[in-house]
Amino acid sequence: MVLEPPNHTWPDSLLEFYHHGCGEFSCIDMKTDRIFVGGNPLLWYEANSLEEWFERWLRDEFYAQVPTG
Repeated sequence: MVLEPPNHTWPDSLLEFYHHGCGEFSCIDMKTDRIFVGGNPLLWYEANSLEEWFERWLRDEFYAQVPTG
């Protein structure tokens, strides 16, 4: 799911809470509790809730694993 804010404006309901680096960040939609990741102007769905986001973050599921060996 992709969220494209109208006219490249930042919706009032989004609250940024985590910077991933390189201009990417996670934000919570205060109306739906869904979490999105990205940068202006597009945001991609990341989790259904902050609780789910933290569980996935603790399991290190957000970044591609680099093969070793």
